[in-house]
Amino acid sequence: MLAHYSAGSPHAPLVVLVHGVTDAATSWAELITHLAPTRHVVAIDMLGHGLSPRYTAATLQSPGDAGAAAFEETLDYLVAAHGTAVLIGHSMGGSIVASVASKRPELVAGLILEDPAWLSSEQTTAYHTHTQEYLSYAQRVWRADPEQTIAQNVTERGLRAPGIERPGADGTRGWSVPDHTGWAFGKGLTDLALIENGSVAVSQPWQEIARSLAIPTVVITSDGPDIVIGKRGAKEIAELGNQLITIEWIPGVGHNVRRSAPQKYEKIVDRCLAQWQP
Repeated sequence: MLAHYSAGSPHAPLVVLVHGVTDAATSWAELITHLAPTRHVVAIDMLGHGLSPRYTAATLQSPGDAGAAAFEETLDYLVAAHGTAVLIGHSMGGSIVASVASKRPELVAGLILEDPAWLSSEQTTAYHTHTQEYLSYAQRVWRADPEQTIAQNVTERGLRAPGIERPGADGTRGWSVPDHTGWAFGKGLTDLALIENGSVAVSQPWQEIARSLAIPTVVITSDGPDIVIGKRGAKEIAELGNQLITIEWIPGVGHNVRRSAPQKYEKIVDRCLAQWQP
């Protein structure tokens, strides 16, 4: 069972949040605050992240599949107690919730995928190429110097707070204080063995997963330089011919879409929830 955190009434419709690689449940602080008045919100610490179990030698053979299996077990438990869920996943979390939903559609009322890690072959190669660089940085900064971790993230992503509107280095609107602190908390608790492994994808090709989805699915993406889906992915998704998948664009931001454009993101989420959980 994965560590998870709840907010809102347990009698309200269930929404489950699943973070990206090297993040944690704390990364959803602002969206939890937004949804909790009307929904039972559960944020998950994925395998090897936050307070959830670490990877073993066996699960590191296929980290993505192991993470998906652990999430499916936790989702089974939550749905048995609270009813079908809308799943919202970012990056790695998006790819994993889609994988589980494709196999267990009876558990899921709908999917919202924030720039899911449905990587091209070039993106996969680039990720593997920089594995040792990521590992070194995690050891030197994320684990050793939390203050520097936050300071560098503020410089890169900017800051949005009362009376402060400092854009990030990429020009996008700054992150909030809860976003920065939640992000940094997750970085310090990530299993370094996962970073060293260099792979978080499930073994089934994402195209097969997307083609087989039998529940309403919204993919939120943008056009920033670090975007995974973007125009390339949107075209490939459209060519799969699954009419249940729609693309929502929030232009001018990067891979962390909701943190750079929270109001636009929340508007899309609210519209989906009103349709799927009236």
